[in-house]
Amino acid sequence: MDRSTTKVILQGLLLNLILLPTANTLAQSAVDLLPLGTGDLAAETQFASPAKPLVNSSREDVSVSWELPRSANLSNTSKPHAALSREYWLTADGGQLQQGLRIRTTAPGAVIKISPIPVNSVNSSGVPELKPEQLIIVDSQGTQHTQSSALFRSATAAQIGNAPITFPPGTVILQLKESLGHGEFRIRAGVGLNSRQLFSLHVLDKNSRFKLFLQASDDTVFPGNELTARITVTDNDTLQAPRSVQTHLLGPDGKQVTVNNTPGPDGSIEALVRIDDQELDTGLWELHVITTGVSKGLQVQRNAKTVFAYSRPNAALIDRAGITPPANHNDSLRISFGLDAIAAGRFELRGTLFGTASDGQKLPMMFASSAGWREAGQSTMTLKFDLDKLAGSRLRGPFEIRDLRLIDQSRMMLLHRQKVALRFQ
Repeated sequence: MDRSTTKVILQGLLLNLILLPTANTLAQSAVDLLPLGTGDLAAETQFASPAKPLVNSSREDVSVSWELPRSANLSNTSKPHAALSREYWLTADGGQLQQGLRIRTTAPGAVIKISPIPVNSVNSSGVPELKPEQLIIVDSQGTQHTQSSALFRSATAAQIGNAPITFPPGTVILQLKESLGHGEFRIRAGVGLNSRQLFSLHVLDKNSRFKLFLQASDDTVFPGNELTARITVTDNDTLQAPRSVQTHLLGPDGKQVTVNNTPGPDGSIEALVRIDDQELDTGLWELHVITTGVSKGLQVQRNAKTVFAYSRPNAALIDRAGITPPANHNDSLRISFGLDAIAAGRFELRGTLFGTASDGQKLPMMFASSAGWREAGQSTMTLKFDLDKLAGSRLRGPFEIRDLRLIDQSRMMLLHRQKVALRFQ
């Protein structure tokens, strides 16, 4: 007997256990999960969990639910981060800063952030403390400017310590005076710097008409799945063809993977991401894009990045669920799902119950979530909708479970996401 046949038999036995009535429960009815739709995510193959310390190993079972307003405008689709950039960044060493580092701007009033990069990311002590008065700005005519003649405003990390954004120690932020115009500048440090000390420079062309847009198709990728990213460069919202586009992935462990680009159907650029290497680290990955071009004599560079999660799913939902209707108005609606896991862990299941209004419109009723420790193998997870918490509802069947999600809380991985998972009376 092969593994797939054994799995089908075990799933059937598990479903029978889910549906087996007892003296204290109502008999359940079995409902098939709906087919996956566009944008849904489900594990077709399970993978061994990476050997990492567990983020959450609690054995406590938790179940919660709460009423949702009928007018709630809920989204049941993933929303990958969309990056809109008028900036670029680069890395330079202390020697380059002492000699004069060249930057290019396309509009007056650019903002420049310079941050020393610690040799040891865990310990940032010992990084140089640059100050605005130690920097010299050289314009395209070769004229040297000091803090008073070049900068509209400036600040160090210590001076902006109460800002909502945290800056690394030693950071200095400069805004050029608009009277300096735009084009090529050189930033030179007037103090001695270690040539081995690295600095990160961000140039924000905040008033520029040139923008880079980056939008990924999803926020989670499984091995073998494809993620596409749309890349556009615009000049006053008119699509431009950049001279060069470089795209790469940056993993949680610092590993870089080159990504290929192809022309899109509308004149944009598409980056295709497919991760088949199971040795790559799971977690949050960054997709980086660097574009360069020339427009009316202006050198234009833009950088952008977005993030997505790379997961090797170690568990999956069985494609049938058992529904126990409430015995009375004060009882709970229970929906039990079969879980097939190849690794023990703490799993969470969450979903939203929708009902039907008199005009046929589907409206939200309740959100429910349950979490608990499950050993490897076959088990169940139950969403419990406490209908006694409803202030009053005229919604009736057919009902739906929307935005069904299975999450491995032990390893912070999304394992299943489905916009409309169940439909029942």
